[in-house]
Amino acid sequence: MKQNEHQLQRAVFEWAEWMRGQYPELEDMWATPNGGHRNKAAAGKMKAEGQKKGIPDIFLAAMRGGYGGCFIEVKIPGGRVRPEQAERIERLVAAGYYAVALRSFDDITDTLVTYLKGGFVRPSTNGERSSSHILTDCVKS
Repeated sequence: MKQNEHQLQRAVFEWAEWMRGQYPELEDMWATPNGGHRNKAAAGKMKAEGQKKGIPDIFLAAMRGGYGGCFIEVKIPGGRVRPEQAERIERLVAAGYYAVALRSFDDITDTLVTYLKGGFVRPSTNGERSSSHILTDCVKS
């Protein structure tokens, strides 16, 4: 069966629930409901409430390694990072967050564990905006 982003993200949150004993910070990880098909009325309400294009799917509210939190855009193999997603990731990295687009369960869970263990350290920019961003195996289109 071909996995879709919903199934992949659901598996990540099931893993996080199981791993909370080892990593209690996973309690402070949540999904951003940006995707999916909605009727015009529901889409209009969400936009009026502040929903924005390109926000990554997952946020972990835990500071580590100089980062203010961890954002993950979930993609399946062959999925594309849309331009607004790539731009948002760039802005989040420049603002001091760890932000990445990942394509597999293992990549996502390994990244979360590495992040929580302090394995990613934010480079010093001396007040300058960082020009780098993290896109793992994703096509900027």
